[in-house]
Amino acid sequence: MHRIRQWMILSMVIGLFCGCAAMNQDARINFLEGQMKDVLQKSAEWDVSSKDVRRKMADFSSQTDSIQNQIQQLAGRVDEIQDRSDTRVNTAPVQQGISEEIRNLKEHLSFLEARVAELEKTLSPTKPMNMEIPSSTGPSESPLAPPPAAEIERPPALPIEETRKESSPPEDERAYNEAMDAMKQRQYEKAIRQLRSFIKKYPGNELNDNAQYWIGESYFAQKKYEEAIIEFEEVITQYPKGEKIPAALLKEGLSFQELKDTSMARQLLKKLVDQYPDAEEAKMARQKLKQL
Repeated sequence: MHRIRQWMILSMVIGLFCGCAAMNQDARINFLEGQMKDVLQKSAEWDVSSKDVRRKMADFSSQTDSIQNQIQQLAGRVDEIQDRSDTRVNTAPVQQGISEEIRNLKEHLSFLEARVAELEKTLSPTKPMNMEIPSSTGPSESPLAPPPAAEIERPPALPIEETRKESSPPEDERAYNEAMDAMKQRQYEKAIRQLRSFIKKYPGNELNDNAQYWIGESYFAQKKYEEAIIEFEEVITQYPKGEKIPAALLKEGLSFQELKDTSMARQLLKKLVDQYPDAEEAKMARQKLKQL
């Protein structure tokens, strides 16, 4: 990512110097100073945008891993039902319900994979920004030898340490990604510890609602549904304007269903559908409500 940024800046700088050949020395210096400020500002804006995209990609990737894990668990339940020796029990409705849930999860998985592909395109190298070079208003000049170094005030070079800092992600982003990596590797207890530490160490961070949600997901993946309910409820109460509310409502409802509390499961899934009708999770909630 840092190489892409260097390539963008280098392309823009080369264009600036080529376009300024016909300008007088003073105008050339003033013009370059102004344009370089614009270049650095645009580069910084691109950095912020790409950082946000990378965070979203990491979050979507974690969601796909979680859904794949759920699909495997449901497929295992189907196998268990099929292997039951007591043929007096009619397991067809149960199998049908699980198969429907697997289908819904696969649809959600396809949606997330498509979003990841879109974000990857966003991070692909782009063409250098076009710079309009003003034409010289005076008589054309032949290229002059550059004036003595003392006459030109050059901006100070960035320290090596600062350049290195720009190329590496911030401390909070590294901490969050480490927790996500632990979860992808199904090291759920480690992920929970790291996510709790992240929330405590970086209060007010924009990723705190995500971190809280993945604590709940970590418990859900371990079938610790009571703990998962507590953590998902924390997302809803502590981050009421966060992006993870629909997902937290869905997973809290599914946790109650696993605990055989159909009434609470229905209540939460209906709340999700009523308050967030256009959310992807609402589609899954509608399907689940038909089965309860």
